[in-house]
Amino acid sequence: MAELVSKVCYTCGIEKPINNYYHCKANNDGHFGNCIDCLKKKIKHNNEYKDSTETVPRQPGVYKSEGQKKETETLLLAIGWKFDRITKIWYKSPLKNRYGNWRFPKKKRKPNNWNGKHEHTIREKRRQEMSNRPEKYKPRKRLGDRGLDQIQQNEIRKQYQEKKMTQQKLADKYNVAVSYINCILHYRT
Repeated sequence: MAELVSKVCYTCGIEKPINNYYHCKANNDGHFGNCIDCLKKKIKHNNEYKDSTETVPRQPGVYKSEGQKKETETLLLAIGWKFDRITKIWYKSPLKNRYGNWRFPKKKRKPNNWNGKHEHTIREKRRQEMSNRPEKYKPRKRLGDRGLDQIQQNEIRKQYQEKKMTQQKLADKYNVAVSYINCILHYRT
């Protein structure tokens, strides 16, 4: 194979003598595709970028370099934060106000006189309501092992298809939830 005298750089596109390229056994001609000058520029640029993004600033407003400061500002602007030049504080309306105070959503608090005593009265009210209106609060069979047997399930399918009974009527007849009837009709085999 003939020895190369010059080569065109991939980055700058200029034909340069072969001694302006680093050796690289992986390439067919035995040299890098980029010239030494372009590789040095690329390495310098990568090192600057690496310095600017290596770590998150530990203190607000204190950056390692100008590159890190610019990237941080670009990111914050992109996600909707604003910068107040007077107070020199970054803020976003629902999270933080322009004076630097964080706003967190308020949790629902229990009443001041809550000490667990009210829970008993609430249960009693529910029991009374259930006893006063039994048609609304009638007990239902649970799903799973305590559900209907295979014969009853086949009976429900037959009544739904032949007699055109609604799911609500079938649920009332067999004393189960409508969702259970729906499962029997559509999902179970």
